[in-house]
Amino acid sequence: MIYKFVLLGAGSVGKSSLLRKLVFGDYQQVYEPTTDEMQSITITIDKKQCNIDLLDPHDANNWSTMHDLYVLNSNAYILVYAVNDAFSFDSMLKIWNKLKKSNKIKPVLCIGNKIDMERVIQKSYAENVAKSNNWIYRETSAKEKNDIIDSIISLIKFCPKIDNKRTMSCTIS
Repeated sequence: MIYKFVLLGAGSVGKSSLLRKLVFGDYQQVYEPTTDEMQSITITIDKKQCNIDLLDPHDANNWSTMHDLYVLNSNAYILVYAVNDAFSFDSMLKIWNKLKKSNKIKPVLCIGNKIDMERVIQKSYAENVAKSNNWIYRETSAKEKNDIIDSIISLIKFCPKIDNKRTMSCTIS
């Protein structure tokens, strides 16, 4: 099975750090803005290998045609905000509303990142927003925790069964 997930959220919320922690198991102290980054991992769930492509596009607030392609080709979204930044939560909701308006509704994992920082978004509030939208909700710290894989597994189990078999044909008339 091949899953394609796209990480969406404001700049500086830790999307790249979450991706780096998941793929390489480490944390980069120095912030460097991302230009579209793709990483792949393979995990085993219920004795089945799952290949996961994770795309971290540049700032989702500056939506582009490329974002549309990423979103269209993904199986699910990972919406990320920083618990210490109210703007990032509002930005995440704007991204979600844009997805809803364009009828690009897919399974969502919402991650509240930076729980090692002083929070301004209460967990109960974020959980209620997630529940009302039928999202999976998790909190973590890319800096201090290494539990991101559990969140990805939850998202895979939440996704509809995917048939990755593609048949190609060419018809000449």
